[in-house]
Amino acid sequence: MFNPGRCFSLLKRYANASKNYRAFHTNVLGMVVHENTKCPIVAIKIGNGRKKVLVAAGIHGNEKAAPEAAVRFIEDEKTPVFLKDFSLTILPLMNPVGFSKDIRKNGPIDMNRHFGCKKFHKENSIVENYMNGKSFDMMMSLHEDVDMESFYMYETGSFDAGRLGKIIADDVLFLRAVERKGVPINHDKTMYGILNRGGIKIVSSRSASCA
Repeated sequence: MFNPGRCFSLLKRYANASKNYRAFHTNVLGMVVHENTKCPIVAIKIGNGRKKVLVAAGIHGNEKAAPEAAVRFIEDEKTPVFLKDFSLTILPLMNPVGFSKDIRKNGPIDMNRHFGCKKFHKENSIVENYMNGKSFDMMMSLHEDVDMESFYMYETGSFDAGRLGKIIADDVLFLRAVERKGVPINHDKTMYGILNRGGIKIVSSRSASCA
């Protein structure tokens, strides 16, 4: 069932939290129309620090933890001080229709597989047009595995872990820090048929399907 209130209530929480920030700008990048309802795709920019960070969330509509984590971070009263050295851009809900219907896709397609594709999909086009010409020091794409109750890393590269040595070493340090905080790490030998290296799943860097 399509429930656009889910989308609007999430974005309203950002508006309510904006009063805690000296620099808080919301940019409506475009509208997606579904069942005669306009759902906005927005970008939120906070702070004027030198370190530029992009956080993207909500590209898979049924992965609710990602948009929720982003908005809770902004709502936290400690965040303004933490961000004093950063210029943070958030795409809090890239798939508002999927989020409002509690489904992975926007309807027919998986948006996360359609960036850079010739076939036109409005949500991807809106995000791509906004990103054109921009650069960031760091980008985080937030997701949730709705079938797992433990944490793991997902690296896209080569099946030869040696070629990703430095990245894997950093992942290991991060996973150990997370585990010390009491977060369970997935130590299964395989995940979805792919070798699990102590909580790190590595998949081959094949070009995305635009079907």
